[in-house]
Amino acid sequence: MSTMNDTLVRGKTFAAATGLKTGADLEDLATRAYPTAASQLVDQATLETYSDAAVVDDDGAAINRVRVKDSGIVTAKLNAKAVTAAKMALLPCFHARPTSSAQNVAYDSYDAVVLGTEIVDSHGYFAANAFTPLVAGYYVFVLNVAMSGVNGAGAIEVAVLKNGTGVVASVVDRTGGGAFSVSCGMVTPPIAANGTTDAFTAQIYHNVAGKTGLVDSNMTFFGGWFVCGAA
Repeated sequence: MSTMNDTLVRGKTFAAATGLKTGADLEDLATRAYPTAASQLVDQATLETYSDAAVVDDDGAAINRVRVKDSGIVTAKLNAKAVTAAKMALLPCFHARPTSSAQNVAYDSYDAVVLGTEIVDSHGYFAANAFTPLVAGYYVFVLNVAMSGVNGAGAIEVAVLKNGTGVVASVVDRTGGGAFSVSCGMVTPPIAANGTTDAFTAQIYHNVAGKTGLVDSNMTFFGGWFVCGAA
């Protein structure tokens, strides 16, 4: 005849002959099986049932399943950082372009790109040709400026400025050619913004001697968006 040995379950000993040794052990096991802290519980109001035809019982009928409602997701965590629904709304972005092809750029002159038409301004942070985000973090910008009338030897340069100082620039060399539009553009790496006073603008420059460039509104734009919070 075989011998039944004692067994450990969740750190508690089941005696082969008598089962759990004490009522306290039973209570402890029940406590371990169910969450007791409020932070571990799910509010029933945030749940909803739905039928999933892909999950059926033995008779082929769809089994109801439970999921969290869209409105029930209030807080998530990414790498131990709380991401609330309110914070998810704080992701500024903008996209602007010139209203018309009326801006002239003189030889050897650094000019702010005039952007009179807002395509997107999610939080109202773009005004007077400048983007001043009131959410601290890192932003990526895209800039493209096209000019006509700069046929000849020289270079065209565009830059993204932070508080009036260039942080990223791109250059196109010109070695001659017709008076068709010439584009110069770029995508920046992430640039930090303090969320209060940092302002970003676009700048255009050319050194094609004796020529005045005309900004082409159809091919010129400046935009940017929040990519992550400050470290």
